[in-house]
Amino acid sequence: MNTTKTILAAIATASCTSFATTPVVSNVTMAQSASSRLVTINYELDSEAVVTLDIQTNNTQGAWVSIGGAAISGTQTGKISGPAQGDVWKVVSAGNGTITWRPDYMWPDHVIGDGGARAVVTAWALDNPPDYMVADLADATVRYYPGADFLPGGLLDNEDYRKTKLVLRKIMAKDIEWTKGGNSTEPGYADNSTIGGEPMYTVQIDNNYYIGVFEVTQTQWNMMGIANTFAFQNADVAAMRPADQVSFNEARGSEYPSAPTDSSFLGKLRAKFSDAYAFDLPSEAQWEFACRAGHGLGLWNDGSRMTFTTATYADENLPRMARYKQNNGWIKDGSTYTQLSNSQIASCTDENGPAICGSYEPNDWGLYDMEGNLLEWCLDWFTKNETTLRTLAGKVNTTKDTAYVNGAGGHVTKGGSWFEDASRCRPGWRWCGGAANGYNNNGFRVTLGL
Repeated sequence: MNTTKTILAAIATASCTSFATTPVVSNVTMAQSASSRLVTINYELDSEAVVTLDIQTNNTQGAWVSIGGAAISGTQTGKISGPAQGDVWKVVSAGNGTITWRPDYMWPDHVIGDGGARAVVTAWALDNPPDYMVADLADATVRYYPGADFLPGGLLDNEDYRKTKLVLRKIMAKDIEWTKGGNSTEPGYADNSTIGGEPMYTVQIDNNYYIGVFEVTQTQWNMMGIANTFAFQNADVAAMRPADQVSFNEARGSEYPSAPTDSSFLGKLRAKFSDAYAFDLPSEAQWEFACRAGHGLGLWNDGSRMTFTTATYADENLPRMARYKQNNGWIKDGSTYTQLSNSQIASCTDENGPAICGSYEPNDWGLYDMEGNLLEWCLDWFTKNETTLRTLAGKVNTTKDTAYVNGAGGHVTKGGSWFEDASRCRPGWRWCGGAANGYNNNGFRVTLGL
């Protein structure tokens, strides 16, 4: 007896790219077992590609709509899940592919009626992969998802994404001209422009890239087997707090364009994945482009306006997105802010100092804590020389400027921190640190060029 019925011959799509041949999916079929309710999707793929899946159903107007990523790839609160498995969410070789999936909480009795659903199998070129990449630090596997709602368990609900897995978001930056830096029309600029130098100039980044949705956390750091010297040690909140007091040398070591040193976090991360992925720090331009999320002068990265008038005034919009001095970074008593002592730093909960990653709202591209929390290392040597910066136009500055850090030169840090005023959390603000110096307001996030 035939116990499997065909539901609907599904459709195939492909991502577009200007660099590689667009992969083609064909001969997609979708059928369900009458006994196990297991749905099996078969397809053919003409070249190596990342494969993702969407399940769509008819709405009352007859249009096809997605049932939602949580129902396809992960779990939904209070429900049984049957995540899609097999030749999906990963790089798949050319040939025949099979995906299985259980519609456990989408249809009565888990039975999909004839014509009631269709599978959309998408092949993504390797130089234009899906929007989200998840690198598992435990088993060195990589998975890809077309949207945040497809992340199994939910981005914030699944703590693995801030403990044992790195989640990266694709940033489409290639060949886009944009304006970096600031000028005196931006609130806070006058108070800090002489500190870091913020000339305005046109930037164009050569490639698209992935960037970490979160700063690297203490748990993720520890998983690389590197000794830590974190200043914020409170065990109750340490797991998902950002790795602080990290030096450039500990994060990367050698100077770009050389590969990270083997003993650094990035060196060990590359080795963990058999050097298949060139994980790195962001360039200053990559960092600022991702932080701004498409917003320009005088705007925070959710599009709201900067409202402070001096460097010590707590901005009314920034507290939604950032932990900084006037938003519980320091201890507030009335109108007075008191810096944390060393003993308070060692034991304090995340009520002060750096917050647990993801505690505030993300920017408009889904990235957390790019304004405030910790100053983040970039690849570039620091300089205030406007001619140099304008000439580079967004490329990595590989020339040391000995005017900084007592003649040793420093590397760019961006984003402000729990220690800084709101004005230093502006996307255009920049400062530097010595490569060997790990400060209690320094951290980093990971990028991957495409």
